[in-house]
Amino acid sequence: MNKLIIKVVFMVVFMVGLTSYMTYVQTGKSPFDFSNMSAPDISLNADSIKGLLPSGGGAESGKDVFYKWVDDDGLTQYTQVPPPEHIKAEVIALDPNMNVIQGVKPKARVETAKKKRQIGQMDGSVYSPGNMKRLMDDAKNVEKVLNDRAEQQKQMLDGL
Repeated sequence: MNKLIIKVVFMVVFMVGLTSYMTYVQTGKSPFDFSNMSAPDISLNADSIKGLLPSGGGAESGKDVFYKWVDDDGLTQYTQVPPPEHIKAEVIALDPNMNVIQGVKPKARVETAKKKRQIGQMDGSVYSPGNMKRLMDDAKNVEKVLNDRAEQQKQMLDGL
């Protein structure tokens, strides 16, 4: 079954290639010539889309209109639809391309003259004489702990 599918696919590819070659021989043009293709003109001007743009509802054109009002329960509401007629509302028009959240400047860092040393933190270069001595002492302490543990394990095994 698989061989049949492979043969059919091969024959279809062969026939497409043969017909495109024969078309080229007879007409001098390839049936798959895309050199003179161009994209359609889809440019829009303001007059052609004027009816598609939302009306500003009395506000400036191009701005989003919001209504701020207080409901009967005393809660402040922000909506894009006008509130009921008996409620007084503030109309807010915002430009959608404008940032309404003001930037916050970060507070300057206060550097303390004396920092607490954290575990594993070294002053200055790792290769300074004081740091190298501390590294060697730490390595000797680790070696001592490992040797003590190995000795304890050896004693436990000897006791069995």
